[in-house]
Amino acid sequence: MLTDTVFSQGMVKLSNFFKKDDIPTMFLEDYYKAISELTDNQFVRAVEHLIKTHKSGFFPVPAQLLQAVEDSREQVQVTPQEMRIGTTGSSCPPPPEVKKFMEELKEKWKRRSMK
Repeated sequence: MLTDTVFSQGMVKLSNFFKKDDIPTMFLEDYYKAISELTDNQFVRAVEHLIKTHKSGFFPVPAQLLQAVEDSREQVQVTPQEMRIGTTGSSCPPPPEVKKFMEELKEKWKRRSMK
């Protein structure tokens, strides 16, 4: 869940970048409610992504920030927890299952190379 500190830092960064000095408290509360399911890492990545790619001079709305989370997934490795949050509904297997799968693949390759 998105922490207040990281949210505040990100909003300050966005407001400085988009030159929006007078953000009403009610707007910030509603904005936070709309994106509070994000992790701190997702939010930070989305803010950075918006700063790099947002073409409008207007302050991004929550839907644009959530889309930035999706768009920035391709650029970085995400945790299984982060994969569960989003609009696609996709998920990554938990690490122990991945490790087991990798071990099984190694065994298959060892058997093939011994033949």
